[in-house]
Amino acid sequence: MDGKKEYNPSRGRDAVLVDWTIYSWYCPNCRNGVAGLKNEKNQIKVKCEVCGVEMVRTVKSRRHDVIDVYAAAGDERFDLELRRY
Repeated sequence: MDGKKEYNPSRGRDAVLVDWTIYSWYCPNCRNGVAGLKNEKNQIKVKCEVCGVEMVRTVKSRRHDVIDVYAAAGDERFDLELRRY
């Protein structure tokens, strides 16, 4: 095996390939690098260690990803400001 995908025989007839690819991107709030692994729902859930923002990246297709950004605990929507770099 190449280390990225492996066969999961414990699922029996519904056996699938397990994807061990690390997905990484930059936090849109503070520009810190974040990374995570995909689950069965094609979602990558991460929390930024710098600003505390939680993100859920959903892989819709080969060229379409959706990233939902949730404010850190204790922050409200009106507390967040868009930053220009």
